[in-house]
Amino acid sequence: MGLQSARNSGAGDLVEVRLSHPIGTFVAMPTDLDRRVEELASRQLGHFSARQVFLQGGNPSHVAHRVATGRWQRVQRCILRLPGAPDSFEARLTVALLAATDGAAGSHRSAAAVFGLPGFGAYVEILVPADRSVRLPGVHVHRSNWLPEHHLRTVRGIPTTSIARTLFDLSAVIRPERLERAMDNAIAKRMVTVPALSVMSQELAVRGRRKLSVVRGLLADRGGQYVPPASELEAAFVELLITFGLPTPDRQVNVGDADGWLGRVDFLFRSVQLIVEVDGTEFHSALLDRQADAARDRALQCAGWNVMRFGWHDLTEEAGRVAHSVRRALEQRRERDR
Repeated sequence: MGLQSARNSGAGDLVEVRLSHPIGTFVAMPTDLDRRVEELASRQLGHFSARQVFLQGGNPSHVAHRVATGRWQRVQRCILRLPGAPDSFEARLTVALLAATDGAAGSHRSAAAVFGLPGFGAYVEILVPADRSVRLPGVHVHRSNWLPEHHLRTVRGIPTTSIARTLFDLSAVIRPERLERAMDNAIAKRMVTVPALSVMSQELAVRGRRKLSVVRGLLADRGGQYVPPASELEAAFVELLITFGLPTPDRQVNVGDADGWLGRVDFLFRSVQLIVEVDGTEFHSALLDRQADAARDRALQCAGWNVMRFGWHDLTEEAGRVAHSVRRALEQRRERDR
């Protein structure tokens, strides 16, 4: 090993030896211990702790040697990584959890980001048992008196609180309006259900958890027939209606005529036969999408429906104009029906 070439043309001749690794950087063949540790690291975004090495049968000298040869890299005093491991939000969260050792979980805004809820990310936040004192630079550490196993999940190798527990924990660190949006997104993406959130509320109340009123109020508004906004745009339109005192329409309704089904519409003011569609770029920006929208609008208009469409710019930058247009459409239809 390490010998690239040797020349020996006769007795006493010079023997030339070239090593494949410069002196001081020779990398030993991996041992079974190395393989076990690195297989574990592959499930933790390439990161692992010295404690995990010791549990696999290693010792401080083994760790020091692997760091010296470059096989492993030190991130913190007791946290290591494999060369090429990502430096991402999820990797930083993993490092924090490894440093906090057993019983810690990504929580609050970090858990929301790991689950993919919009608007969360790059904020490293963890939850540890109340009897633990953990201080980590750049990490917001919360403590909990009760963190049972069924409140935990593993997402892409990262221990986190469940989505239901996360939503309740978020109520302590974000505004109610933002919490409402996060809850609607989680329900719309079928990450959680209203009954599951109700069960979580009861569990936390039994354990003496305070400040549940915000989430309970949101749940009270979302009965068994509640349909969550399917997108950020739909949530923005609902907020606009509330802000400007406009009536609440039905949401995500199937509409048809005598010839059959015409489509599923975003908002339906049934009493005045007004349909409002909110268009995001993901599904309505391509030419074929726009042509399909126009064809469906014509079919709906022929069936007697008035159709209005608004985009993200309309709802966020020109909310007053949108509200005025909707109000005028509602009033005109009522006057026509008199």
